[in-house]
Amino acid sequence: MSKAVAKSYYKQGEILYKAFSDISLKGNKSQVAANLRAKEEALRNAAGPYAKSIEIGVEEWTLRSTFKIGQSFVDFADAIEDQSLEGAADQKMAAKIKILSSLDKYYVSALKYFQKNIEWAYDQNISGEYVTKSMDMFMKVLFLRANALEKVGIILKTSPIPKDLSKEEKQAYQELLEEKSLEAMDKGPPAVRRGNQGRCRHGNRPKPVAHENQGANPGDQSVFAGPHYRDKSPHAKGRAARGRGSGSG
Repeated sequence: MSKAVAKSYYKQGEILYKAFSDISLKGNKSQVAANLRAKEEALRNAAGPYAKSIEIGVEEWTLRSTFKIGQSFVDFADAIEDQSLEGAADQKMAAKIKILSSLDKYYVSALKYFQKNIEWAYDQNISGEYVTKSMDMFMKVLFLRANALEKVGIILKTSPIPKDLSKEEKQAYQELLEEKSLEAMDKGPPAVRRGNQGRCRHGNRPKPVAHENQGANPGDQSVFAGPHYRDKSPHAKGRAARGRGSGSG
């Protein structure tokens, strides 16, 4: 019975997730703003059934739903990055830098959900399609975090220099752009800078994901948390079992 209910909630989430995916962030400025609000709401709507499926605690649907919530953050970040931009070249450049700099919170939230599946698989010695997918996406998102910051650095480094500057001013302007470019690239997440140290394989669980700004809300609570969500999933049960085991010695 519980398996059928968990599957039913997952299928509801899939229907609502398609509605989320179908909302485009293309068009003029007002259309993009309106569609962004609609896409955020559609994401919340899809999250509810996924979270309820996780609560029931059936292995297959817990893994699937947890993966899909993580994937939704990646898809949302992709849509934000690819949104239409308006204005002159310098305005578009500034907007693109702002957008790229805003993506990290979505990547951090995605990593946390993929990591839940990986840690549960590690603790319970299980494998399967959605364990593998979670491992692959964990590594992909580490790359995406670094790549977004690298793109900021490239934009800054290749920015056009105003023509009305003197030779000395142009040189100073170029040096400033290069400095800002290096600063952006140096802000790559520690998990990415460590390279393959966090690679996900059974027997080698990934290191906990941390946001560069420890005081920042990574975004997942505002989107997914609510009175309907209590962590009754196998993830939580595994943590509880580990806690009892460590305290029994």
